[in-house]
Amino acid sequence: MTVSQYTAVATLGSLLALGMPPTARGQENSDCLQCHDSSGLRVERHGRDISLYVDAERFAQSVHADLDCISCHEELDGVEDWPHPVGLARVNCGECHEDKDGPIADYWASTHGQEVRAGDEDAPMCQDCHGNHYILSLNDPNSAISPFKIPQMCAQCHAEGAEVARTHNIPEEQIVQRYKQSIHGEGLFKQGLVVTAVCTSCHTGHNVRPHTDPKSTIHKDQVRKTCMKCHGLIEEVHRKVIAGELWEREGAVPVCVECHSPHEVRKVFYDTNMSNADCLRCHRDRTLVASTDGRPLFVDVSEHVGSIHGRKNVSCAQCHSGLDPADTERPCKGSTELVNCAVCHEAEVGDYNRGRHGQLHAAGDTNAPYCTDCHGRHGILEHEVPEDASVLLTDIVRESPTYSRNIPALCARCHREGERAAVRYFGPEQKIIEHYTMSIHGKGLLESGLTVTATCTDCHSPHKELPRSDPDSTISKRNIAATCGQCHDGIYEQYQQSVHSVRGNPDYESRRLRG
Repeated sequence: MTVSQYTAVATLGSLLALGMPPTARGQENSDCLQCHDSSGLRVERHGRDISLYVDAERFAQSVHADLDCISCHEELDGVEDWPHPVGLARVNCGECHEDKDGPIADYWASTHGQEVRAGDEDAPMCQDCHGNHYILSLNDPNSAISPFKIPQMCAQCHAEGAEVARTHNIPEEQIVQRYKQSIHGEGLFKQGLVVTAVCTSCHTGHNVRPHTDPKSTIHKDQVRKTCMKCHGLIEEVHRKVIAGELWEREGAVPVCVECHSPHEVRKVFYDTNMSNADCLRCHRDRTLVASTDGRPLFVDVSEHVGSIHGRKNVSCAQCHSGLDPADTERPCKGSTELVNCAVCHEAEVGDYNRGRHGQLHAAGDTNAPYCTDCHGRHGILEHEVPEDASVLLTDIVRESPTYSRNIPALCARCHREGERAAVRYFGPEQKIIEHYTMSIHGKGLLESGLTVTATCTDCHSPHKELPRSDPDSTISKRNIAATCGQCHDGIYEQYQQSVHSVRGNPDYESRRLRG
């Protein structure tokens, strides 16, 4: 006889000595408590010491306080032999909570339910999360399933070092710790916001499935709907960083978790599926080339780390959209589109598309520059030194092709005499780069190091370069004064009052149109 069995028998013997009859109906809760009111009543199951004690006062505060014991323990309905048989079947919560679309059906279809059916004794059942005799309402702050308790409840199995986490294949690591550091975790634990997202908000309470399951609430096709339970107007909120038309194109916009990590919201990405490290398994190879045209696909990690995107923790998938997080071998296999910079830089790309460069590129002109021709690809740097930049970062940014001192050399790649843009230009301006370097602006920049002096982009704009004949051009007759006035403010105001300006001479426009 085990110690637990001895304890149970001894307790029952004591009750007999008090005069309790050898048979009892066991139909009233008070009858059950004749034995189960004893804190020493215990039994051994599957190698575990289980208490059979029921605290009547706590039970009276539970949501099941009005139920009889035999409402759940149906096997004991009508039993008269005392003590009742041991080894009773588990309580079937489905007797009351059964619904073809309800929590019980969801549970049996979930990962937890399937593991229970497979015989995994560590898989949670109803009582493991909700409790047994002392179940409280969801709205009760002391409930095991209140928002404040959910992370700790799930941590019993999913926390780093927990028995289930150690003995089962749970791909995510430090889930609970990372959640506490996330914006959701801080909202819950530091701000006391009961409306913030907890485990069950995203994974559901009963229908927990892996993210690879199409029916999972965290599957790539379902994530947006899941996030929108709390985050409404997602398209409007992201309008500044994601072009509106992209929402209508399959795979053009990253799903929420590609930018906002599931458990580490301020960081990036699915650590176990589409992380930068997974991309670099192939792309750190210097010999890697595209199978279609032989383009090099090598990514210099050190170049990316020092770039503005690397310093802001922009992940591969935020630029290279259309990836498949379910494909753990090669998520980029189905991605065929060019990087669309408008996902984050909508205004700049809009200007580019309106400008001459964008028009030529859209027409298929191979000589037309694209974003990457000027800014680079994985090593993109700012066009000006950040205010809080270190000495090292200052030196790095000054090497950016779009840094003011480097702009003339950048534009010269195409516009210097004999280059691809210069050979197709037949206007009056010739030797553009050479003349700029000899101008007061060019000397100020290149000889005196005055980074505030005018460069190509100050007059022609960085992205919306248009010919002088276009009314929207920054160098058209209508706009040239305002363009110069960006730097020469006082002179500009004087000019605006002169007879040469449109404002100072109302007849200028009509006379110009009459020829």
